[in-house]
Amino acid sequence: MSKNFELLQRAGRAEEMLVIESVPFSPRNGNHHKLDAEALEHEEIVKLVQRLFSPASVEGPRVVVFSGFGEGSGSSRVCALVGQTLAARATGTVCVVDANLRTPSLHVHFDAENLTGLADGIQVSTPIRNMAIRISAGNLWLIPAGPTLHNGSLLMVMDRLKIRIQELRQEFDYVLINAPATDRYTDPVVLARTADGLILVIEANSTPRATIERAKASLMTAEIRLLGAVLNNRTFPIPQSIYERLR
Repeated sequence: MSKNFELLQRAGRAEEMLVIESVPFSPRNGNHHKLDAEALEHEEIVKLVQRLFSPASVEGPRVVVFSGFGEGSGSSRVCALVGQTLAARATGTVCVVDANLRTPSLHVHFDAENLTGLADGIQVSTPIRNMAIRISAGNLWLIPAGPTLHNGSLLMVMDRLKIRIQELRQEFDYVLINAPATDRYTDPVVLARTADGLILVIEANSTPRATIERAKASLMTAEIRLLGAVLNNRTFPIPQSIYERLR
């Protein structure tokens, strides 16, 4: 069991949290190392999708918020990869929503335009489905962030946001929402209150245990259902030369 996994177990009861170690570091030299890292990343994302959306005995969440903790957590990438993997495995429709209105990025990941999106949806009455972009010919859809709101916060439009999230529930089988960082903005809490829960994406090698404990306690105080945590950018604490011999 990894040190990071033990750390999160001590931060809260293990049965309350789903912990996935994702996107491990690969040595810098050699394309085969990159391919190995990509394969392991895909394996971890598949594991996350299986555990999160295929529970054994209860109905799983349908609307999930992804939010990072700390700079460079990679939560938007995790959200996008989970969306792609879920769409490939599920029979229903999947919609990925970029609710990071300050620094949107999902449209870049999917190579799509960011002309209209969620920011428009919470200000006008146009059906939210009209703002969704179909990715390829599959069952995956994207709602970009759209133009930045003047105040940049979702707190001022919470009532309208609730209506839009409910509309998304009716239009799509699964909705994955990319939110700003929990340690910098209130938006993730606002979004999570309209969703079925939140996945916290943590930069594994630079986030102290006490910081994670405070983050979890803060979310629980706000009565947010914490579905799990993704430990991102995990590194191997051994020199590359030794790593080569172990392969």
